[in-house]
Amino acid sequence: MSALRRTIEHRLFSLISSNWAGKPLRSLARMTALIRGPSTL
Repeated sequence: MSALRRTIEHRLFSLISSNWAGKPLRSLARMTALIRGPSTL
C-alpha cells in the first residue's frame, strides 16, 4: 500500500468516524444521509 493511499484513507475514515459518532446506523436512509453529509475535507 502506498503512502499516498494510507494518507487518503486516514483522512476519509477520520471524517467518517467523527461525523457518525454516537449515531446508530439503523437504516439505509440514515447511512446515506451520513455519507452525503460531509461535503468538504
